[in-house]
Amino acid sequence: TVKQIAKEGWEAYRQDQAIDAILNLIVEDISRYYIKIVRERMWTDSDTDSKTAAYVTLHHVLLEAIILLAPFAPFIAEDIYQNLTKRSENLTVHMCDFPAVDLQLQDKKLEDEIEIVRILEESIAHARQMAGRKLRWPIYGVEIRAKNDKIGKVIEKYKVLLSERVNAQEIKLIKSGGQGFDVRYSAIGRMNIIGPIYGKSTAEIVGVLNEIELEAPDVEELSKVLSKNLNKEISVTEEMIEFREIFPENVAKSTCEFGVIYIDTTLTEEIESEGYTREVIRRIQEMRKEQGLVVDQEISVIVSILDERILELIMLHEGLIKQEVRATEIIKKKEKDMKEWVVEGIPIEIKIKQR
Repeated sequence: TVKQIAKEGWEAYRQDQAIDAILNLIVEDISRYYIKIVRERMWTDSDTDSKTAAYVTLHHVLLEAIILLAPFAPFIAEDIYQNLTKRSENLTVHMCDFPAVDLQLQDKKLEDEIEIVRILEESIAHARQMAGRKLRWPIYGVEIRAKNDKIGKVIEKYKVLLSERVNAQEIKLIKSGGQGFDVRYSAIGRMNIIGPIYGKSTAEIVGVLNEIELEAPDVEELSKVLSKNLNKEISVTEEMIEFREIFPENVAKSTCEFGVIYIDTTLTEEIESEGYTREVIRRIQEMRKEQGLVVDQEISVIVSILDERILELIMLHEGLIKQEVRATEIIKKKEKDMKEWVVEGIPIEIKIKQR
């Protein structure tokens, strides 16, 4: 745990190891992971057990993280501590005991499973980057060939969480022997190995190889197809050829230590609608921030888009926009002093007014 690493770091005079663990907890585990997972639960207006649990968990973790951080950043830690503990028994963070390690609270199995999910998430993000698809835009689907059954069970268990994290409409496990999104294979012949074995037939074999597509990288199946096409017995080995993947349009691939991942970035009207909506929400939130509005300040949104199709796609999610940006109404018209944003090449003008 972070508390263990921090404690051992101080005892071994390796404060650098302690601060690295603390910063990783605050930046990666809390800010970039946990808060994003529980954000919708915290945003609900009604008080629910789920919302309360998320707040209590976040408060506890932040409090202990700030106590760990205090020796390194005494002033900022003190300021945050005072905001977190209005009625604390300790007047200052520097009067707090070093957080004790309680191994009974550690769930190693859960930690290992979530680490697998996070690495898969990073690999999917890499595939997105190669395909030029931003996270705010949903992807049609993700198919994963797990390294083994254990990894497959983790993916099935956390499929909903993973799909939310990577903004995918669907996540599927590729069955044994199957292929993601109809990816096919071609074979490139190695002349220096085929030549000494098949002599004059080498050019003919290589020519036919260039025209073959298979559902799987299977040398036995490749040999059968070659034999049929050439009307004579041909047997190839893995040393003779190199298999290459043939991807359908809009499919990208990524690999990690836990498996092979394929993503389909096909644009449907539904995906376009949600993608443009998320882009508009982001712009409105930036405008709220520029105007210094408090989180619960209600606003009116005025939007103008010359492209009627894009406007209609965005307005399909009118309720989501209102909920995310605290808008009581969205008005479609042109006004003075509107701010223009360009989203995927489409000019979008927006203006917000306090209610």
